[in-house]
Parts: sequence; C-alpha cells; structure tokens
Amino acid sequence: MWKYFKVVIKVLFPIIWAYFSWIIRYSNHPEKYPFDKRWEKVQKIVRKVIKAFNVQLNQDDIDNLQIAFNDVKQDYNEVM
Repeated sequence: MWKYFKVVIKVLFPIIWAYFSWIIRYSNHPEKYPFDKRWEKVQKIVRKVIKAFNVQLNQDDIDNLQIAFNDVKQDYNEVM
C-alpha cells in the first residue's frame, strides 16, 4: 500500500507543476507554440509517470507506441 502512495506522491507534484506552469498556457494559446514543443513536453511527463510506476516495456511495445505517436501527429497536422 505504501508503495502506491509513494508513487502517487512522486508523480502528482510534477503533474500539478506542469499543469500550472505550461499546460494551461499552451492550451489557451496553441497557435503561439509549435506542436513539436508541446508534444515534447507531454512526452516528458508521460516518461516520468511510466518511470514512477515502473512499467516494463519491451521493444515491440516501444515500436507500437512510436507508431501510435506518429499517427497522432499526422492526424493533428491534417486537422491544422
């Protein structure tokens, strides 16, 4: 039980900090910030969460995630 509490505390503060420091700003004015910069910041937060929860990914999972991320980028570029 303490292990999960420690993980939540470890992840909660960086997410709250990111929310107030850049997520609100980027979401209010997405035209001011390039998509790649916003995407890089989101990936950094996701990596922290994955590391904190000790998620084990094999090479096939990483390849599938990269394909999914590229699909999201393509969809975003098509919309814009």
